[in-house]
Amino acid sequence: MNEWIEDEYDNNVYAMTGWIASQFFTEGLERLEGEEVTWDSYMTALESEPIKNPFGGIIDYSNGSRMGTQEMNLSKIAGEDTWEQVEGLKSIEEILGE
Repeated sequence: MNEWIEDEYDNNVYAMTGWIASQFFTEGLERLEGEEVTWDSYMTALESEPIKNPFGGIIDYSNGSRMGTQEMNLSKIAGEDTWEQVEGLKSIEEILGE
């Protein structure tokens, strides 16, 4: 579907999940802004403010929270480089029917 993604990874849920994880990881590094990279400085950077999930919701590591994604939307690939929302944000409990 996309010339810049190998067919075996195009629309692959594991590839998308890896992409999201890499977004959060690199956000922590970008927040260091030239500081020495240590686990302590990296965690402080991640805890400094919430990170917007490109597929909806936020991840907030402040105050020792390590909950990860708590809400998601359903999106699909639209064209070569955009996503189209299919369903809006829902909590994990709503998605699981709890």
